[in-house]
This record gives sequence, C-alpha cells and structure tokens, in this order.
Amino acid sequence: MEKFLKFKAHLLEQLKNFKAPVIIHHYDTDGISAGAIMGKYLRDLGKEPEFISLNGLNRFNIDKIKDIPEKIILDFGTNIVEQLGESIIIDHHYPRVNNIHRNLLNSFFVDMNGDRGISASGLTSLVTDMREATALLGAVGDRQFPFVEHNRELLNRAISNNQIIKKRDLKIYGKYSRPLFVMLGYLFEDFAEDRKQAINFIRSLGIRLKDNEKWRYYKNLDDRERHILIRAVIEKAARLGKLEEAYGDVYILRNMVEIDINELTSIINATGRKNRADIGREIALGNRDYLDIGVEILRSYQSKLRDAIIYAKNNIDRREGYMYVDGRDRIDPSILGVVLSIINEFKDYNTIVGISKEENGILKVSIRSNEINVGSLIDRVISENRDWEGGGHEGAGGFTIPEDSLDRLIAEIDKNIKIFKHNTIP
Repeated sequence: MEKFLKFKAHLLEQLKNFKAPVIIHHYDTDGISAGAIMGKYLRDLGKEPEFISLNGLNRFNIDKIKDIPEKIILDFGTNIVEQLGESIIIDHHYPRVNNIHRNLLNSFFVDMNGDRGISASGLTSLVTDMREATALLGAVGDRQFPFVEHNRELLNRAISNNQIIKKRDLKIYGKYSRPLFVMLGYLFEDFAEDRKQAINFIRSLGIRLKDNEKWRYYKNLDDRERHILIRAVIEKAARLGKLEEAYGDVYILRNMVEIDINELTSIINATGRKNRADIGREIALGNRDYLDIGVEILRSYQSKLRDAIIYAKNNIDRREGYMYVDGRDRIDPSILGVVLSIINEFKDYNTIVGISKEENGILKVSIRSNEINVGSLIDRVISENRDWEGGGHEGAGGFTIPEDSLDRLIAEIDKNIKIFKHNTIP
C-alpha cells in the first residue's frame, strides 16, 4: 500500500487547496458513485463543487472542459493525461500511458487490479476514507461482483461501520421496482415469455397480485407471504439448476432496506443515461428522498431500453467468433452497452459487438464478452488506428471511431477476435 499512500497524500493536499473544484465524472454507476463520494468529501471541507457528467472524454469534447482550472476527473481512462495533465485524475482502467503522472491515480500503478478488484469509486473511497457502501455500488455497476481483493475490504468496512447490511434473500432483479409477476420473469424464462404463467404461479401460492387495483411488489409482501414465495421460487429454481441465481447473500444500504445494491445500481445507471446524474449521486449517497424519483427515471429508461433490446435481438449478425449488431439510427449510444450486456446475459453469446451513431459522424462501438479480455482487445485494436479512442475492462468496453472507418472496424474485429479466442481471460 506504500505506493497508494504516497498518491493519496499528494492528492488530498491538492484537494484541500482547491477553491472552486469541478468534478467531471463518467455517467455510469461507477462514475456517478465516484463523483458522489468526491462531492461529499469536498463539501465536508467546506467547499461547494460543481459537477459535469459525460459519457466519455475524447478529442471531440475535451475542449469543453480543458480550460477549467481545478478539475477532478473520475473514471475516464488514462489516455487523457497528456491533454489534462494538470487535473486530478482517478481511474481503474488498464493504463495506456507509460509515465506515472503525479496527478494520476490509476489502480494498476499502485498494485490494485482495476479489472476485478477495485473500481473508480472504490479508489475515490480509499483516497477520501469515506462512503465504502457507495464504492460498492460502483463496483457492482462495473460488473465487479462477487467482491474480491480491495472490493472485499471495502465490503468488510461497510458492514463493520453499519453502512451495509448483509442478509439472505431472493437475488432476483426487480424486487423494488417491478411488479411481482414481472420480477419473476427476470429469473425464469418461461415467465418472461408468458406473463400469464407468472401470474398463475403467484395466485397458486395464495398471494394477492393487487392492492386497490395496483400491482403488488416484493417490497409490499408481509413476512408470511415472502416466506411462501421464497420457498416456491427456490423449489422451481432448484429444478432448473438456477438455485444460486435465485437465492443467497444480498447487500442493502442501511437506510434503503427494501432494495438491494444490485437493483440500486440499475437505478443510478439510468439517471446518468437520462441526464439526471444529480439524482443518481444523491441515491448513491443513500439519500432515501430521491429513490422514488430514480425509479421513475428507470421506468422511462427501461421503455427505451426494451425497444432497443427487441431490435438488437432481431438483428444479430452471426460472424466467425462473435455476434454483431448494427444499431446505427436505431439504438441510442447511451444505452448500447447495456443492451449488449442484457442480450449476452440471457443468450450467452460469449462475445458480442455493437455499434451506434453519435453526433458529428462518430460511431460508438461496444463489446461484451465472457471469454476474452475486452480491455486488452480494445487496446490492441485502437493502437493500430490512431483516430480511434476508448478502453475497457475484463468483460466490457467501448471506443469511438469515425463513421467512414466502419469497414476497417469489422476487419480489425474479425482479425483480432480470432487471435484472442486462443487465449482466456487472465
């Protein structure tokens, strides 16, 4: 930890001297959580930071923030150091710079595994010594679950200081934000395909579906009803070999006991995608007053997401070694990665690549995989194409390219997927 402690001391000294800090964070759950932690730390110092939430930093938008004097940049990779070297930068992606800049805290420079063991919000928590629970939200958002290495240490701290409660419960997504029959569809495919089956299943247990014409949620069940539903779900899941997915340890924020952190990350992520990261930061800090607002944002987001998923499922191109989705003009770039993650989770395509169109003739490329190191693949691809920018983690990542580079992109992916298929994720 000696390397980290040196970085930490240097960054804290700079933060204390800032007069008008501006926190610039990525708009996903990890970036929002990191921004929330840093914002709380600065407010505790008596400062009032401004916030900017972005979906990426590259040569197309970097000029918008370049002249801000006191910048704190969270969760955007390391390729921006040369342009923004005077800023404080905290990041966990595999570094693309060789020189260790004095204002750049990257997990790999301090012997922490940013692919699976620590996120940007985790690093921010370790620097500021606060909000370990918020850091775990960021880790889950970046698919760093189950918690290992430094994330496991953060979990132990969060439990010991009563920020996080651990309990045994259903692990199904949607316990807070979806009606019972919809929630069950996230675990059982037959219920997802035919919701009448889910409704009949619930009725057969003697559990009411509605209260005063309103659909009931898992959070509305009393203890007896929960016990009955849990037992029935476990029995069905065991028959299908899904017991581990159905029931086990869940983690909840102390003052949001009705929702586990996995579902909470989806709400926070939706706020970022819908340009309401301010709501996401409040939720990430455990502010219960903003949770219902976040759920409404999530519902609006999920409607858009549902249409994109249907399009993607119906337009998958099976290529050698991977699946490909051309989402230009059909899938919003802000949700492309989420769409691929959901499709990959349900269909287990191993590796899936998708594109969508951003402004100014730029294409966004997203990759999801459970068999190759996506971050390493992207680094290799963009190193051979100087006008391509981006990065990634072990199982997920993305980058941008000019639209006229699409044919070259397909050729590069075809070539490099074949190379990486011979290796497993390290």
